[in-house]
Amino acid sequence: MTYDSYLIITFSNGVSVINRDLNTTSTSFYKLGSGEYVSNSVAVDENNGIYLASDSVMHKLVWNGKNLSYNETDSAWSSPYTNSEQPLMIKVGNGTGSTPALMGFGGEDKLVVITDGAKQMNLVAFWRDEIPEGSKRIAGQIPVTCNFTTLPEWIQTEQSVVVSGYGAFVVNNIPENVSSDLLGQNKILQVSLMGPAYDTAYGAERFQWNTSTNEWSSVWARSDVSSTSMVPIYSQSGNMALINGYRLPDGWEVLGLDWDTGETIHQTIFGDANFGNGAYALLEYLENNDLIFNSFAGPIRIDYNNSNLSFGADGSGSWALTPENSAGDVIEIKGTGFVGDTAKVQVSFEKDVTVQDGEYEYMLENIIIPSGFDNSFTVQATGADELNVRAKIILWLTKSAKAQNGIATVSQTGVPPGTYNIRIDGKASGSTVKLKITAVQEVEVDSEGNLNYEYNTKSIPAGSFKVIIGGVEKQIEL
Repeated sequence: MTYDSYLIITFSNGVSVINRDLNTTSTSFYKLGSGEYVSNSVAVDENNGIYLASDSVMHKLVWNGKNLSYNETDSAWSSPYTNSEQPLMIKVGNGTGSTPALMGFGGEDKLVVITDGAKQMNLVAFWRDEIPEGSKRIAGQIPVTCNFTTLPEWIQTEQSVVVSGYGAFVVNNIPENVSSDLLGQNKILQVSLMGPAYDTAYGAERFQWNTSTNEWSSVWARSDVSSTSMVPIYSQSGNMALINGYRLPDGWEVLGLDWDTGETIHQTIFGDANFGNGAYALLEYLENNDLIFNSFAGPIRIDYNNSNLSFGADGSGSWALTPENSAGDVIEIKGTGFVGDTAKVQVSFEKDVTVQDGEYEYMLENIIIPSGFDNSFTVQATGADELNVRAKIILWLTKSAKAQNGIATVSQTGVPPGTYNIRIDGKASGSTVKLKITAVQEVEVDSEGNLNYEYNTKSIPAGSFKVIIGGVEKQIEL
């Protein structure tokens, strides 16, 4: 809508303005150039400048109260930007996947930002109004890398740039490996299968615009977080970027990343059920902090005070363990104040393994998987080319995975209780491989909100390991 209350309607080949009575005599239509295609919405500034990005050109049109102007004398302009080709999935078109976002108000730098259509996309800022002396319409651009060790063929997004002040946040929506089963399929079908059935997308990055030097810089980037297709948002009260994606071992989740550091400070865990898939929708939070999650299965309202979901950094309950620093002992965990019938216990540790003759190997003996609900076991190998996890009670059983973006992951849910020998091995090009081993289990919570849990640390090497229960994390030294 314009600032004088006219409706703006986008078409695949242009944009129109019409009054709220839908009187066709009030219509003003601007048709784009031959071959241009629009797949996103528009942004509007306080002077009724309308910013529209086709698949090859960024346009500024100006609504003067009667007509859409594309004349430079009215401060309208157009500027080509980089595009390439149609990605294999998720994204529409060969240009930007972003609705333009405005950055800078008052007397400061006034910009409009998008991601471009390059295979490895750039974050691009355009001057909204006059171009400063010595500059061009494109004020600055910077490659998006998401901190990948090796850049994949595609780093692209179908989401708008998240803007707060002069900070910008972007996500990658394209998996490194796309199954031939998904090629040419409906995009909603593709999105519904990414994660649980096929490889999902990873990568996010936060940037900052410097108003003194007129250039971008990367603040932080993470290659281990997933944003499948839901529109990310910024929480002012929590100072975090919020995304929705699928990662093992937890499945579908809403993840909150600290705006300044990139650290995970919130996690809402949905699990494997596809109602945790946001599928191109928008995350929304109410004033009382309830989440309106526009799910693949329909809208869901989540009351964080009364729900059986798991809630990362916003979880309930407190817990303590004894003894805290004794290798080889069984530790006892006692907790109080938990909501619901069960709580999720997650135990993880890391181990650096030396590569010899292009191969690495690590043994875990007498791993005890206790009785419980929804046991899962995950191994992540950073710096590996491939990962094999071989578990034995009577016979050896093997699960394998190829690395994506330098990380290979094997996960098994529904692990039966028992005592296992586990061998982890594979091929690697570097000198070391960092293993992260995570075990997750649901444990009972009694009617008064208490839990008791025992864990045998005999198989964990001396050093530190991490325990997370109900969103409360503690680092334990053995």
